[in-house]
Amino acid sequence: MRRAARALALAAGLAAALVPSLAPGAELSPAPLFGPAEPHYERGAHFLRMEDVPAALVELGEAADLAPDSPKILRLYAQALVLSGQPERAQVILDRLGEIEPPSADFEYAIALASFRMGDWEGARDRLRVMASRAPEPGSAYLYLGAAHQELGALEAAEGAFSQALGVNPSLLGAVAYRRGMIALQRRLYSEAAVQFEIVVDRLPGTPLALSAAEYLEQLERLEPNPWEVFVRAGMGYDSNINLASSDDSFTSSGEKGWRAIAAAGGSYAFGDDELGLQLGQTLYGHFYTEDGQFDQQTSLTWAWGHVELTDSVEVDLRYGFEYAWADWKEYRSSQNIEPGLTWEISSRLATRISFRVEDRTYYFTPQTPALDRTGTVDFAGADFFFALPPLMASANIQASNWLRFGYRYRNENSRGDQFLSSGNQPLFTLALALPGQVQSILDARVEWRDYAVASLREPSAGPRRDTIAIVRAGLERPLGDHASLELSYRYSNRSSNVNYFDYQRHEISFLGTYRY
Repeated sequence: MRRAARALALAAGLAAALVPSLAPGAELSPAPLFGPAEPHYERGAHFLRMEDVPAALVELGEAADLAPDSPKILRLYAQALVLSGQPERAQVILDRLGEIEPPSADFEYAIALASFRMGDWEGARDRLRVMASRAPEPGSAYLYLGAAHQELGALEAAEGAFSQALGVNPSLLGAVAYRRGMIALQRRLYSEAAVQFEIVVDRLPGTPLALSAAEYLEQLERLEPNPWEVFVRAGMGYDSNINLASSDDSFTSSGEKGWRAIAAAGGSYAFGDDELGLQLGQTLYGHFYTEDGQFDQQTSLTWAWGHVELTDSVEVDLRYGFEYAWADWKEYRSSQNIEPGLTWEISSRLATRISFRVEDRTYYFTPQTPALDRTGTVDFAGADFFFALPPLMASANIQASNWLRFGYRYRNENSRGDQFLSSGNQPLFTLALALPGQVQSILDARVEWRDYAVASLREPSAGPRRDTIAIVRAGLERPLGDHASLELSYRYSNRSSNVNYFDYQRHEISFLGTYRY
């Protein structure tokens, strides 16, 4: 069905190039004698004029069988196949036609446009690249060539083709500006995108392209980056197994459950631009249980992120964080981490990032035995592959986020006490989708197989301890106007071990409201 819809969309242009005399209401020029094929050809042409494609297909197929070397019959049969949503069969006929007579520029251009409008970007690119300069409309041919390059992620080649289009036909400025605006969005150059979309609105008033550009401009006004941002967040949550676990680890469970209040506030300031920039931020976070205050936790996080764009597709970055946590208002833990990374944008829809993170942790409570002293370092090395997914529906909402991540981490912990000496492998999976009603969803899952260097003091006979830690998080967020949003999230943790003492499950539900400015 999808191919049929594309084929119907290109019918007018293809018909004009292949058989101009068959436009609805036109008269047929005298046809050559095709022998037994002639009545089938005439009936097929009549059915095609009446837009009865299935009937035309039957008659023209019979005519092509009876006169397999007739260019006129083959051209009309190829058109009927395209209209019926059978581009592969049409291509076979067109290849046969090319063997019989040298194809004209008009004919080659029509086939290139057919490939483009059916979403065959590689086919369209290859055809247009060869014959764009001699096409009947060379300016438009370069425009389509640039668009094919863009769909394939070759943005530099697309820019070159768009420049050629304007060199041949300056009146194409509006259409070229629309495509250049889309490229700027892909590169997150929002100011440049706004300039291009304003050209579209000015040059092509009232057209579908101008209406679409106006929608993008409206969205860009909301996304125009401010150097600073502040936010406050508050809500309620439920915890089925309260403990002091951090976001990337799991501690011994308490077996207690209860409701908690959640509050957070923070801000950030950015310097530079997309090519070279630095962002500094501060966040304060706290959650407070209604049943037992000993598990209340307050956290201060100071962070920085700097990046340098080496080329259009390669970027290096450096992240730093300093976190200080209190448990029931008593000092509990501090940590600082540094993480260099390298990101490579393989195409417009695929990118990968490799990173290495070193975290130094200090715990401020006295353990029962030196073997349980967890102060030390935790190192992470890994890679992520990000895939940009198409939107679930046609929309100009550039705030929508649809992407998929597959990742891997190798984790190694060195601590003063030998009970925490361990290493583990951790695959990651994340799926983000923009749903109807402006709802953004996210699903994150990870599992880790962690091997400890020594047996647990809890059960020495079990041998070296081995844990499996699985964490799944799902969330929904919906904006309320330009600054506020509501979020509902669920987090499930499951830890299984060869030492039964460390087995537990945990369910966390949170409902939060956020205001950003």
